[in-house]
Amino acid sequence: MSAARGEQAMSDTIDEKLLRECASAFCTAAGIGCTVTDAQGRLLFAQGYGCTQCELCAASAREAGVCMQTQLYGMREAERFGGSYIYSCAMGMNCFVSPILGPNGSQAQITVGPFRMVDEMDYVTYDLQECMRMPQAEIEAILPIVRKIPYVEPHTISALATMLFMAAGFIQNVSDVNRLQGAQESTAMQGQIVSYIQELKRERETPAYPFRLERAFLQALARGEQKQAQKLLNELLGHIMFAQGRDIQTIQARAYELLVLISRTAIEEGAAPEKVLALNDRCMAEMRENQDFDALCVWLSSAIKRYMNEAFNFSEMRDADIIHRTVQYMQLNYGAKTSLEDIARSVYLSPTYLCRLFKRKMGVTIMQFYTTLRIDKCKDLLTATDLPLSEIAQETGFGDQSHFTKVFKRTVGMTPLAYRRKARREAQPEEAAQ
Repeated sequence: MSAARGEQAMSDTIDEKLLRECASAFCTAAGIGCTVTDAQGRLLFAQGYGCTQCELCAASAREAGVCMQTQLYGMREAERFGGSYIYSCAMGMNCFVSPILGPNGSQAQITVGPFRMVDEMDYVTYDLQECMRMPQAEIEAILPIVRKIPYVEPHTISALATMLFMAAGFIQNVSDVNRLQGAQESTAMQGQIVSYIQELKRERETPAYPFRLERAFLQALARGEQKQAQKLLNELLGHIMFAQGRDIQTIQARAYELLVLISRTAIEEGAAPEKVLALNDRCMAEMRENQDFDALCVWLSSAIKRYMNEAFNFSEMRDADIIHRTVQYMQLNYGAKTSLEDIARSVYLSPTYLCRLFKRKMGVTIMQFYTTLRIDKCKDLLTATDLPLSEIAQETGFGDQSHFTKVFKRTVGMTPLAYRRKARREAQPEEAAQ
């Protein structure tokens, strides 16, 4: 297809005037430069400090065309994910791009940037000195160029990227709500990861793996806090990307470790092992199909939602059944020397999960309930029989008389013998009346 025919094809499906107006309005509102190019990379419109005006690559002796190649890659990724795509250019600056879709795929793209998300000194220290190993003389030569590039607060990037996508949707008359929602989620996730990476850059050195963050992530999953779990996952992914670069094999290994931990947590929290293992097998197979970091991140996010829905979703009916079987077990075994582990094992749950569930549903702990159950049996035996305290202690699982007396007094407020005398005095008037 000739250039003329390509331009004509685009003008038939996209209002180029509207495209320019939207790009200009966004550029003015955001205070960041932008460029509009067609699917072949030809410039259609530019405003502000955009890629076409950026002098960094030329000043750093980068190959001609590197920026455009990165833009086209960003457009393809944005099209694949169905929304805006946030990326870093060859010089460590940030951009985001949104495709303008026609009947046959991307017809044009709006690229916003470059911009900085760290201050000048952090950019020089981390990106230029540590990552690019740039000589000091060369750094000093390009500093005036660096100072021309706008600075944008990291926390605003995902919102700006979403606004750009909505503008692109307006241009191409996108009305698919589900697609918009999915794109917004993907963009927000990328924005959080990028923002976290910028925070790590400011620390000057690669921090140790955040096990505390990992534990918080697993705890959020166990509590069913999906939004918090997603936020913590994004921070973990940001750390992994920062520490490992774009080594997809290493990143996949880390993702694999996360899935193992998630599976183990789900089983410990009461999920059916066979269900979790089946889900795990499916996710492992899918993970191997994602061969770049961005696709892996988006997929991992969707996998987390599946784990939340399938492995951590306990219905009220199931919870009620667990409570019923737990109480039934304690009623049948009140005379045995039974531990919390024994009770949990009877309903195939971890002690931790069962304790949490029981307290939430019953308002007391399992051992408080179990002690009350035993004390009630003791009261019956003290009132209705003449059994010595030692035998009552044995029959109700307290083991010895001393321990039985101590627990009984703490619970009831009087000794077993005092309770027996009181109960029998109160029963005498009733017997006399009969």
